Amino acid sequence: MKRLISFLFLVLIALALGAAAFAVCRYAMIASSTGRPELEWLRAEYRLDDAQYTRVVALHQNYQPVCEALCAKIAAKNAEIDQLIRTHPNGVTPALAQAFREEGELRSACRLSMLNHIYAVSREMSPAQGKRYLDMMATQITCPASEMPRAHSGHHGGK
Repeated sequence: MKRLISFLFLVLIALALGAAAFAVCRYAMIASSTGRPELEWLRAEYRLDDAQYTRVVALHQNYQPVCEALCAKIAAKNAEIDQLIRTHPNGVTPALAQAFREEGELRSACRLSMLNHIYAVSREMSPAQGKRYLDMMATQITCPASEMPRAHSGHHGGK
């Protein structure tokens, strides 16, 4: 009797592992066939057909290196500002003031680049859905600079 219970237990474990492996493989297959699983929310929310979704994925793939490069420049400028503050504790120097101006210019370039990308994505949608998308994304552009993350990273993998 113990052998039968042990055998049934092993069969259940094997079935559970098989189901888990199937689920993982199925998810990987769906993710690879749709391009960017992190963009599936966009497809569902704005009812994109396959052709629209494919074009949006391509837009995101083309924009990502641009965004990452701008983020890297902002992070580098913030590191420079941090260093200038630490090495000149008695007040704002001309170099520090210039670094802040340059950082502001980089943030503006980043926001304009993001806005161009948002417009491009919205044009792939129906007019009504495109407007709804622009309305939602406007807060990403119009938020005060103080609300933008200092390190300016972590947003590439999400929505």
